[in-house]
Amino acid sequence: MLEGRNCSTSIACKDHEIPHKQIGKLIVAIGLSEIPRFSTLMTRGVQNRVKGLRMMEGYKATTLELELQCVKALWSPSLGIVDSHCLMLSIMGEAESHRMTFSYNTSVTSGHIEGNQIQIYVCGSNAIANWNGSSELDYEIILISKACSELCRLKCSSHCKMNERST
Repeated sequence: MLEGRNCSTSIACKDHEIPHKQIGKLIVAIGLSEIPRFSTLMTRGVQNRVKGLRMMEGYKATTLELELQCVKALWSPSLGIVDSHCLMLSIMGEAESHRMTFSYNTSVTSGHIEGNQIQIYVCGSNAIANWNGSSELDYEIILISKACSELCRLKCSSHCKMNERST
């Protein structure tokens, strides 16, 4: 329920002709013990500038959903549904148009940074499924990227250095 989601989802779906619809959603508390969490959700929503977010008593929520039984509800009119399959196909198509390759049924076994390259060791998922855990898992492919973005380097460097020491 972030502000960025309010504009980016709708725009991205329209730009890429992905079926979507803003129908609004109710987040409900069916028991009194859940009510304190609603105050936290409401506060976060307001801080994140979610438009139209409002708290309502359970009986008012039943005017939106007749068979609903709850003690409190949070109404978010900007939430909706997206054709997730169509969305994933669109993302995949755009990535492939930028020369990205997808490797299905593949597992990453380790990786490290060497100079300005990221080396990622991968093997087929079947190799992991059949692995007994007592011997070292053999990798089948090493993926090496020379074009590493600064963001990736910042986010991955400490994790990769830990893995580098452990391998």
